[in-house]
Amino acid sequence: MDIISFPNEVLCQILAYNNIEISDLHHLMLTCHRFHNLIRNSNEIWRQKFMIRWPRLHNELRNTENEMPWPEMVALRLKVVKYVEKALENFSAVSYPIGQPPIKLMDKLILGDSSFVLSAQFVEDELRELIYHHTHMLNENLTSRFYANQALGYVRRCRIQTMWQNFKAKPESEKSLLEGAMLISQWGQIDQEHLTSLSEVETILESIAQRVRQLADMKRDAIDAKTAIDDPRTVRKILNCLNQVLYDEMGFQGNKEDYYAHDNSYIDKVLQTRRGIPITLCIIYHEVAKRLGIQCEPVSFPQHFLLRWREHPHREAADSYTFIDAFNNGASHQPRSCPALIGQPRPNIHREAYSAVPAEQVFQRMVNNLIQCSRVHDDRPDSRRDDQRLRNQLHFSRLACVISPGQTPSVVAYAELCAFLGVQLEEAIQLLLSDEFSDEWTRVDFEPGHWERVRQITYTKCARKLSEQQSQTKNVRNSLCCFIKKCLSLYFSLFFFPPDSCLSSAIIYEIRCRPRHEIQCWRRIIAPYVHLRYCVLGCQMPSV
Repeated sequence: MDIISFPNEVLCQILAYNNIEISDLHHLMLTCHRFHNLIRNSNEIWRQKFMIRWPRLHNELRNTENEMPWPEMVALRLKVVKYVEKALENFSAVSYPIGQPPIKLMDKLILGDSSFVLSAQFVEDELRELIYHHTHMLNENLTSRFYANQALGYVRRCRIQTMWQNFKAKPESEKSLLEGAMLISQWGQIDQEHLTSLSEVETILESIAQRVRQLADMKRDAIDAKTAIDDPRTVRKILNCLNQVLYDEMGFQGNKEDYYAHDNSYIDKVLQTRRGIPITLCIIYHEVAKRLGIQCEPVSFPQHFLLRWREHPHREAADSYTFIDAFNNGASHQPRSCPALIGQPRPNIHREAYSAVPAEQVFQRMVNNLIQCSRVHDDRPDSRRDDQRLRNQLHFSRLACVISPGQTPSVVAYAELCAFLGVQLEEAIQLLLSDEFSDEWTRVDFEPGHWERVRQITYTKCARKLSEQQSQTKNVRNSLCCFIKKCLSLYFSLFFFPPDSCLSSAIIYEIRCRPRHEIQCWRRIIAPYVHLRYCVLGCQMPSV
């Protein structure tokens, strides 16, 4: 029985088989009109091929509301493969010896041409595939591997920055502590293959909340998740169940042994290790309580972080709240006992310390914690560790500028690190020239124009450093052009002069004296042609 006599439904099942690749479908489409029309119009076949070839990207696209035109998605994704490969090859030519591709090239990599749709998402997936799955290809070209890592970091930073801007545009009542904390977690782990998504963490938190409901139901305190719980006695019983699940059953606790580890500030890592610092444990506690219908508020207490809920609504506002210490097994405290948590007498604590804070202040504190962790973690003297600590500070200082773009100290601190390390100078200059600055937040009175002068001084440092790098790149490029001319002179001299002539010997000697990267260029690109010419002349080419 001929395959062409099979019904279309059977053919679709056959063509969807895993061993049939995308290239096979293209070849089949060229055989006859029936196969061409069948394959071209079958969205499901192309979806399955996309899922097999790019499973993670497929799952991301499947989460969108609209039905995807999978044949176009496959064609676009294949186009991105060649596009990214070509872009990585071009990065080295314009970035050597600094190793920092200009922002224009990075943006062009993300935006692509006018025919690209979802290109940033596809480019990120291709870079991830190259770095983590096609290692044999990049191991043969370490330069491309280096720039692929840089490009992936830049693409992800741009994506997370856009998500932050969308998050900040929401009304305060709609800003989720969990969503912001997850963006911080993704930013901190930007060099990992897989960035944990918000939905993955929400699934874990919902399972914890469901366990609390089961425990409360066993104690005959059934919970309706869709209605707020107003009776303080009922809330207290549910919070006791929550404490039992989080701390007794699941073993969550404060990480006092390794307090300054970065993982303590990443929500997904805290859920995995069940160790964290006060602010991340409070966010987890807050999110589970919210799913149980209990409204807790974040309190940025000095040297600590707490939650509060209104247990005594009949009392005065100052005494109506009970404070929850998620770092210490969910212990409850009255306002008068909170200063003892940090070893301070009550008069030393201002009344504002007991107030709830908006989401942005919570995230600012999280980022400040990460910057501080980068400074104090691993105090062993080592130049490489020192450089990594500075780069970690730079990374989180950039995030601080994203969360609060109008704060001059954050921008200046980031720009100073850029100037010192000689990286991300274009981004620093853009931030320093921004019109978003507002110093109304500061409590310290400076003389008029203080921050403007500080920004100008820092801008001058960054601009001077960037100019030096551009001059260095230009000089290397000019030197390389001269070197190529010398190599071409050697090649063409062999057509008119003997191989052992003074001219040929002088050029060979000059090539030997060139920098190592130019000699490598000679060996890889030009030497094979010169060697061929020596062979034609029956001579042995001098070694370089």
